[in-house]
Amino acid sequence: MKKNNLISKKHLRILLEQLEQYYTPDFRLEQYPLDTRCASDILYIAFFNFNDIKNKIVIDLGCGTGILSIGAALLGAKKVFAVDIDKESIEIGKKNALKLNVNKKIKWVNLDIEFFKKKGDTVLQNPPFGIRSEKHMDLKFLEKAIMLSKVCYSLHKSGIKNRNFLTNFIENLNAKVTHIIPLKINIPQIYNFHKKKNVEIDVDLYRIIKI
Repeated sequence: MKKNNLISKKHLRILLEQLEQYYTPDFRLEQYPLDTRCASDILYIAFFNFNDIKNKIVIDLGCGTGILSIGAALLGAKKVFAVDIDKESIEIGKKNALKLNVNKKIKWVNLDIEFFKKKGDTVLQNPPFGIRSEKHMDLKFLEKAIMLSKVCYSLHKSGIKNRNFLTNFIENLNAKVTHIIPLKINIPQIYNFHKKKNVEIDVDLYRIIKI
């Protein structure tokens, strides 16, 4: 519940569970709904641990149906830009924002992130890992996030090899990884090539600041 106008992580998760997800997800865009546990973890880390959401201009690159955008708005972001190339995702996101009464705080932008130019304080993103989509698509998201913001929270595949590669890549962009936080994503069976009802995978949340 709320205490001193603060939404608890538990209540945030309950609110996010009300959101609609993709009607017809596109595997070529690696559209996977971010589960409410992982989303609330990301949001609360950015909000509570580092004060990177409240009264900030937040950008959600590849926002999908808006779980991180809406969560940021609920936690007191000044303004949120929710950017996605998929029009259907944007339309679902608008309905979700209206349902939770944060529609006035969020600007929905149906655009390839390559062409998005506005800058903000904080980027939150769950980029495609480049498994089914264009190879190294996650690196394009990282480049854009660092260009647009002072601090970025970005979700990526776990593993020491990937951590070393991404850390070096980020440093070459004149940025610094301040924290790598292990999390888990629960992926439901939404595509016909999925064999299990649910799969839990290890991921890393990178907190990145511009040097």
